[in-house]
Amino acid sequence: MKTRILTIAAVLAAGPLAVQTLNAQDVEPGLGIADFGTAYVLDATWLDAGPGDFGAAKLTADPAAVPASRHQESAPVQFAWPLTEAPAASLDIPRVDSRQYWVDATGAELAKGIELPLTAPGAVIRVSPLEPDAKVRIDPANIALALDGAALGASAIARLADGVSLKAAGLDVPESSLAFELGPDVRAGQLKLGVTELPPERHMVVHVFEPESAWVGQLTLPQHTLFTGEAISLGVGVGNGKSQLPLGTVRALITDPSAGEQFDLSLDPATGVLRGTLPKAVRVTGQDGLFEAHAWVETSTPEGLTVRRDLKIPFAVTPPLARFDGTARARLDKGLAIDIGVDTAVAGRFQVNAQVFGTAPDGELRPLAMTQGAATLPVGGGMLQLTVGADLVAGSGLGAPFEVRGLELFDQGRMFQQQRQQQALRLVR
Repeated sequence: MKTRILTIAAVLAAGPLAVQTLNAQDVEPGLGIADFGTAYVLDATWLDAGPGDFGAAKLTADPAAVPASRHQESAPVQFAWPLTEAPAASLDIPRVDSRQYWVDATGAELAKGIELPLTAPGAVIRVSPLEPDAKVRIDPANIALALDGAALGASAIARLADGVSLKAAGLDVPESSLAFELGPDVRAGQLKLGVTELPPERHMVVHVFEPESAWVGQLTLPQHTLFTGEAISLGVGVGNGKSQLPLGTVRALITDPSAGEQFDLSLDPATGVLRGTLPKAVRVTGQDGLFEAHAWVETSTPEGLTVRRDLKIPFAVTPPLARFDGTARARLDKGLAIDIGVDTAVAGRFQVNAQVFGTAPDGELRPLAMTQGAATLPVGGGMLQLTVGADLVAGSGLGAPFEVRGLELFDQGRMFQQQRQQQALRLVR
């Protein structure tokens, strides 16, 4: 966002959103701020966006894809409360790590045996029916294990637990599950798992978790919220903290909250990045839940071990309906009032949140208040106001310059986050 500086009048004669703009040529030479009364004009400077910030480059409003606003309140409101400690900056890049994978198999396939690559001792393996309510008994005596073609004895299993015990421990698994941990003597290699006496047509799921493995799959997103019609890129890799393995086989896709639609992602071999585009017409309501990106990766270590990792990361999707328009106005009249310009592609009720910092006598910026404001805006937008009451400003002992951080814009009536900027505005007298 380009830096813009706007100077505003000290008098809000017609309400909180009506502000008279002062230009340099309108001020008589020799007049200072004090000549306008007790209210001080502040210069509001937009700061550059940084890592973790997001906002729409262009607004769109497809009536078929935009739900009606569900707001009930129409009157403008503002709230503020003291902020005594600086909140942690939300600059984290969404990322998931994985030392696990899943294999789908029928009872007939398990009877013949399936291959499960391992990269470290101590793997935990769970066998469950695909249908959570399926009444299937998995007898530990019917489990057969072999490593790199050599049969393993009963001592290969260090511990066993059934589904009832796992659920009692807080795990959301079918009661017909059976899990076991391999002993420390079962080294890395190609494990063959066989399970007999299961209905041949029964669909089963085998989960392999390698808590001691050095090889971790990673999937990263640029931010927690993405816009419909937006190009998406995800980082994917397998590493051990020192080096990354070359990607072998990668399959990836995005599913909607209902899992009824999916959109393929393709791997860019030059960069190792997964790329795709979210459709413009994808249906989102703000209350359906989150989209998910899935990736299935298989590669090999320099020693020839097969590494298999499954990854899944959730994120929100919203149509680009509103954004900050790059204007801001502020005044200090015992209390602090900040008006922020918003562009909108649809009418509705919009909300802005922010942290306000002020300058202490020693010149350091200190947290002053958390503040929120909301109002209904027409198509085309308008101003949303943040206020910090005179009692909060006076009690803090802080003054200008002020800084606005953690600035967020929400479509309140549709439950969509529209923009976020960690370092947003600097307000200077």
